[in-house]
Order: sequence, then C-alpha cells, then structure tokens
Amino acid sequence: MAAIELKFLFPNRDGVFATYATNLDTSVLEVKEWLIDNWPEAIDAVEGIAPFRIRLICMGKMLEDDTKSLAAYNVKIFPHPTPINVNVRPADVAQRALSAGKNKTVSGGGAAAQGGAPGSPANQEDNMACCVVS
Repeated sequence: MAAIELKFLFPNRDGVFATYATNLDTSVLEVKEWLIDNWPEAIDAVEGIAPFRIRLICMGKMLEDDTKSLAAYNVKIFPHPTPINVNVRPADVAQRALSAGKNKTVSGGGAAAQGGAPGSPANQEDNMACCVVS
C-alpha cells in the first residue's frame, strides 16, 4: 500500500507537532497508539490515556472508527506531510460516551437530543455537547 507521512497538529500549540511515516492500510487505532507512544514533550503527558479519547480529524473529516484504515477514509497523500488535527476528549465526556456505547462521537444529550426544546437542558448534569463537522 502507498506510503504516507502524517503531521499531527495540536490546538493552541503553534509549532508543536509530531510526524509519522506509515502507509494507507494502517488502522486509525494503530495511528492513535503510535501518537500516544510519541506524544510531544511540549504538551501535557497522556500516559495511560485510552485511544478512544483521542480524536483525529483530517481535512475536516473525523477518523472515528478505530478499525478502519486510513485508505478507508480516503486520506490524501500530499507532497508535504498530511495534516491531522488532534483533540483529546476530557475523561468524563469520554467515559460517558463509552458507558453509553458510543465510541465514535458524543452528543451531549440535553433536551433537544431527548426530544425536548433546543437550548434547554434535560438536566444540569447533561448540559454538554460536542459537535463534529465532517
């Protein structure tokens, strides 16, 4: 399969990145595991972090299924490293998603998600949302 170089970019951390040379048949999970093992020193450590807490976004598309390959997401090969945005979900949000059986995306619930009026929370504890644009 074709070789690709990925460049991981971190929010609000200009000039901090990691690069990974791999191929398009590499799974999203393998990419996340490599990133955890090679986390930039300039960013708070993520030792012991579960891969499902890491979100990878390439060209506006979230690579949400850990079992799929980069090729399955049509990740493009460029003459320069392919940019991948990295986001780490807070532990409490990730844990709620895991316990709800949602390992892909998290919608915070609230009244709108439960059939109520948009903008009015179903309860105070569930007044959280996460939006992924793809």
